[in-house]
Amino acid sequence: HHLSDYEVGLPLWATSKLITFKPFEAWSSDSQPLEWYRAYNKSKHDRQDNFKYANLKNLLYAVSGLLCIIHSQFRGEDFSLSDTGLSAGDYGFYDLESSTGGVFRIKEPSNWSEDDLYEFNWSELKNKKERFQKYNYND
Repeated sequence: HHLSDYEVGLPLWATSKLITFKPFEAWSSDSQPLEWYRAYNKSKHDRQDNFKYANLKNLLYAVSGLLCIIHSQFRGEDFSLSDTGLSAGDYGFYDLESSTGGVFRIKEPSNWSEDDLYEFNWSELKNKKERFQKYNYND
């Protein structure tokens, strides 16, 4: 899914700047471990000595990582139940597009080959009775 190439931005509300995260960047070369995920495991398994790793920085990287995974599958579709309404757009302040939930921004990888791509068109799929392709994992 080219996860190491995704970039997530968190807008700074007083300016048009973004704090950016590349949560899977360590996987781009030599498959290095994800430090924020290691911190999660450390703090989960030994809170007494490793609670210091449960900090805002690692939380933001973890949330950014989750957004990359969700976006890699569903793009900006959040499948929320909501009424149709009138709203204003983001006015083009940021180069990154809106992500699931609307708070974070996301930049997709631009290095996809045609063979890597598949079609996901929710406006068509939502009208089908069988929305998901069956895949035989035994093959």
